[in-house]
Amino acid sequence: MLSRRVALVYNAALRPYGITASQYVLLCEIARSGENAHDMAQRLVIEKSTMCRNLRSLERLDAIKQGPRSGRRGRKIELTEKGIHLVEVCAAPWRKADITMERSLDELMKLGLLAAAE
Repeated sequence: MLSRRVALVYNAALRPYGITASQYVLLCEIARSGENAHDMAQRLVIEKSTMCRNLRSLERLDAIKQGPRSGRRGRKIELTEKGIHLVEVCAAPWRKADITMERSLDELMKLGLLAAAE
């Protein structure tokens, strides 16, 4: 239940930009690492089907592009100009959602409800 509420806060913050929290995290990781999909999925502990679904969505948004297949390791993923723009413009709403979540979790801890919510 707590994880669902957390996702709702972040997803609401990013909704005006047309992406989800999961997609934003992937965009930031792609910007940081430049890894192929296979290695990134393993490092982030994301199931293959979930990774593929999110990458397809980001491709449809023209936020990423995938290079040619490089053996068994998958394709290298790169941000497009739109993807770079999304990483930049979504940073402020993401930080605002962080503050909202921090305050909410602090309040739950003060009330002694955090352990019960987990």
